[in-house]
Amino acid sequence: MPTPRGELSMSWRQEKHFTLTLTLPAGMTAKIELPAQEGSSEVWVGGAPVKAHREGQWWTLEKDLSGTVTIEER
Repeated sequence: MPTPRGELSMSWRQEKHFTLTLTLPAGMTAKIELPAQEGSSEVWVGGAPVKAHREGQWWTLEKDLSGTVTIEER
């Protein structure tokens, strides 16, 4: 998807866990909200747990992300 700062791309898959891969243009950050899957209890970015809070059917990450990241809901 084109943006004024460059190309943004995103893909996701639902297997054992929901996984989202996001690539943002240089200099761009994003606030991430994910749909909360039934039974999920945490969110991981790049293979490490991150601070996120769950409100109803959504997870919201506490820190904005940049670059290319893989986000997994467990």
